[in-house]
Amino acid sequence: MTARDASELGRAVRRLALQFTVVIVVLFVLVGTLVYSIVAAGVQESATRSLADAMHVDSPTDAPLGVFVAISTGGNVLRSREEPGGLPDIAAIQRVAQTQQDEQENVRIGGRSYTILTTYRNGSVIQAAVDRHEGQEELTRLLLA
Repeated sequence: MTARDASELGRAVRRLALQFTVVIVVLFVLVGTLVYSIVAAGVQESATRSLADAMHVDSPTDAPLGVFVAISTGGNVLRSREEPGGLPDIAAIQRVAQTQQDEQENVRIGGRSYTILTTYRNGSVIQAAVDRHEGQEELTRLLLA
């Protein structure tokens, strides 16, 4: 083997090593993106399921932990215990009472994120808010892992 052949072989080895490294990095990024997407979809599905379940409670005190419910009937609003400031969203309750159209929004109150669903059912307006803090912590742990 000549010096020229050895030099070309060395360049080929370095080029293949670089290409292999790039392929591995791209695969890690793709797998990480896929895992993040799956977890994010699961967190969103969990929040949606919690909101749907909260729409069927008879009393705000029956709401599960992390879910805050307000029921407005004839202008009287029954609220969950220990509801954070800023909840319920009275303006949304009034709009839904008039339009009888569901409203869903994501809000940030006191440094925490909530998904709020307001709906009209059987002459009452029901508003449920789900604390998304735990789901966001799970996504953060996934990103830092």
